[in-house]
Amino acid sequence: MKTSFGAMTGRERLCFVLKYLFMALCVVVALFPIIWVILSSFKTNAEILSNGISLPTHFGFDGYKSALDMAPIFKFFGNSVIVTCCATVLNVLVFAMAGYAFARFRFPCDKLLYMLLSLSLVIPMTAPRHRNGVPELRSVSAHDRRRQHGLRPEDRRHPEGRDPQARREGR
Repeated sequence: MKTSFGAMTGRERLCFVLKYLFMALCVVVALFPIIWVILSSFKTNAEILSNGISLPTHFGFDGYKSALDMAPIFKFFGNSVIVTCCATVLNVLVFAMAGYAFARFRFPCDKLLYMLLSLSLVIPMTAPRHRNGVPELRSVSAHDRRRQHGLRPEDRRHPEGRDPQARREGR
């Protein structure tokens, strides 16, 4: 039953206003980090290091240009699109067939299997990792990847095949 704001009692008005204030607060809390990152992307490195919270003094695209020069971001984005599309198509096919089986047939442990499949939609496949047989959920940093492959910082060599430190020392 819809009533106008004027027809509400004092208590109903208070609840109505508090409900919308709470929702507005949730929107601000959710959007603030996104807006802050977008505004920070227009700052120079000096501005970020001097005061990370302030607004940029001038809006320029120098950071975007240097990012595109440093790494093949569009190639990375294309790879992500390909992987995402393939994973989505595969998920739709597998879960459509599973949905048909769950709707038409009853079999032992069907509720458990249904819950496990539903849970697999929530947890991405890249999240679980195993260390010493124990699964752990965390992201993999570049340092961890180098360590897993047996690479140490001192293993990095100069493109000419010589260690830059050895070249400075005359070795």
